[in-house]
Amino acid sequence: MELAFAGWSGVLILLMYGAIMLGVGIVTYLKNRNVHESLDEYYLGGRGLGVMVLFFTFFATQYSGNTVVGYPPTAYRMGYEYLVSVPYFILIIMVYLMFAPRMYLMGKKYKLLTPVDWIEKRFRSKPVSILAAFLMLYALGNYLLEQFVAIGQGVSGLTGGQFLIK
Repeated sequence: MELAFAGWSGVLILLMYGAIMLGVGIVTYLKNRNVHESLDEYYLGGRGLGVMVLFFTFFATQYSGNTVVGYPPTAYRMGYEYLVSVPYFILIIMVYLMFAPRMYLMGKKYKLLTPVDWIEKRFRSKPVSILAAFLMLYALGNYLLEQFVAIGQGVSGLTGGQFLIK
């Protein structure tokens, strides 16, 4: 009888989390429904977030489900030689920090919204901008798929395998 209820506490936690997020969304909507909605407001928080938010955005992007669920199995399969990946992860953040603050300032100065806006401003070519957008979307595909795997693994672990698809 005890096995029948295994994982339901995790289901309850997920439902509570969903209800809290829905509540936050409704309260935020009601609070800001008179604010003029623009792409700047939606994507960039009205451009008032600052460099620390930029840093944590890069950090969350780099060390997300991909790092938690994607790389450990690879490290397990490859063994000790995969240890070289740790400096590479740190190096990615260092490279971000080399160009991100300058791009942040340029974005504020020229009211740029996306990296493709910068490319369009720099090269003044619609075909180059479209190619850049497709290349960026292709590169993000790996991260998107890994997030789905991470969410699936997280829900499976939290619910005790209650919702495994067989």
